[in-house]
Amino acid sequence: MSAADYASLASLYLLVALVGFNLGVEIGQLAIIAVFLPLAFALRRSWLYRRLVFIGGSAAIVVVAGIWLVERAFDLKRQLKNIDKIFARVFTNKTAVKKAAASSKRKAERRKR
Repeated sequence: MSAADYASLASLYLLVALVGFNLGVEIGQLAIIAVFLPLAFALRRSWLYRRLVFIGGSAAIVVVAGIWLVERAFDLKRQLKNIDKIFARVFTNKTAVKKAAASSKRKAERRKR
């Protein structure tokens, strides 16, 4: 077998793996819907569904959407991505603690101006 044959064989395995994964995800989603939809349909006229599920679910969606909005608007994902490395440096190196304190002091002074 040549290198090209191995490359095409590898891409075939990758394709089969991706299709299998996606089909598994879709089947899982259909299984959840198959369980939830009849339950929601049966409870749709009850007080529990209208007050707790409908209003509570809507409130949960609003909260999650608000968190995502703030993360994206202020680019918090990228800033918080390396927070564990920052904490490790700060708590293991006293010079880093002094530098971080000086840096935050400079930033606070800039904000005051």
